[in-house]
Amino acid sequence: MTGNRDHGKNVRRVLRQLTGPIFAPTFIYAIGTGALAPMIVLAALELGFTESLASAVVGVNGLVGVISAPIVGSILISRSEKKAMIFATTMAVLALTGMFVALLWANTGWAQPIYVLGIVVLAISANVWSLARQSYVSLSVPPLFRARAMATFGGMFRLGNLIGPALGSAVVTLWAIGAVFILHISTALIAIGLVLVFALPQPRMLAVSPSHSTAASASAPAANNDPFERPHWMPPPRETIDLPASVTVGISIVALSLARANRNILIPLWGNALGLEPETISLTWAIAAVVDVVMFYPSGALMDRYGRRAVLVPTLGMMGIAFALLPLTSTPVTFVLGACLVGFGNGFGSGIMMTTGADLAPDHNKAKFLGYWNGVSQLGATVGPFLASWLTAHWSLTVAIWVTAAIGVVSSIWTFIAMPWAYARLGMNTRGTRLIERL
Repeated sequence: MTGNRDHGKNVRRVLRQLTGPIFAPTFIYAIGTGALAPMIVLAALELGFTESLASAVVGVNGLVGVISAPIVGSILISRSEKKAMIFATTMAVLALTGMFVALLWANTGWAQPIYVLGIVVLAISANVWSLARQSYVSLSVPPLFRARAMATFGGMFRLGNLIGPALGSAVVTLWAIGAVFILHISTALIAIGLVLVFALPQPRMLAVSPSHSTAASASAPAANNDPFERPHWMPPPRETIDLPASVTVGISIVALSLARANRNILIPLWGNALGLEPETISLTWAIAAVVDVVMFYPSGALMDRYGRRAVLVPTLGMMGIAFALLPLTSTPVTFVLGACLVGFGNGFGSGIMMTTGADLAPDHNKAKFLGYWNGVSQLGATVGPFLASWLTAHWSLTVAIWVTAAIGVVSSIWTFIAMPWAYARLGMNTRGTRLIERL
């Protein structure tokens, strides 16, 4: 019992230490991205894009993410995080301003190119915001409660997706779609203010007490370049990337990012096809986010206690089933229920991408690996919207939804079979601790 209490205190201590520099700025920034998410495709429609082209425009966001994430990871190794964040926020503000101006002059020849360019710049900025924080948490939180820290980090995005769409619905009702771009500019500036106030300490393993470290050092001396004494339950140190393990887990992560990206497109498009107003769709997004957000801490606790597979398999399966049911909705009430079911599946996997990335990352150049991992995970966010665009143009929106559903279900089966093998290659179980441990 004493051990459980100490463990619980360590978890709470870590989460408190990360609140100011990590969680709070992420939450504020996510309010803006949450407000903007369901409006990106609808704003594209206002600019004259067809439904299929609007999906493709959103797909540009994923494509840029794939290309820029490894570059961002490499830069973060040698540059100040604070300077990178300031630069990224400046880019985001300029991009959002350009997109807002494009909407004001929607009938001009340059409006559509400016809008697409804004999406490109926003994707790069979002990579800096996410990767800089993710790298720090990966370096600073031990595997025993890494998933809860990562899930809480991911939960801040979900809290933003809860509040953001509600605010977005309000400003769209009072003014127009363009108002959400102004809202996001405001949240970006507030978030970077918090980054400047709460400086990050040097990365170190948080909540590893001196007595724990001393006891650990007697049986498992610290590896070279390790900033702390490795407890006995930690996996053996690794200096290189295990490619087969990374590819195996990466397939599941790509499928999940595809489902998540298509959620941002297919749900608003299906609401539009049902004849719902933009503010109604945005409010539905907020309701679905309530279901999504309540799962972030339970998801992290499940991953820490039962392993990453215990979360990744259900989230892929539930999202697949939820997408399959979405075309059967035909009224505002059933549409909301369908969107909430997708949100529940999505929330069940809160933090899974970042947690698996931290598990697979070698001890050397973690930020660089996480940059590549973020790029790989965004392959789905790239392929998904383009796939949805092509299927919608050549068949129908319903077919695009059902193909997304099939990908979710099949990848769930793949994860159940292949994930333990991938983790075993790294000398760990799916909880991220040593394979021999039975804690």
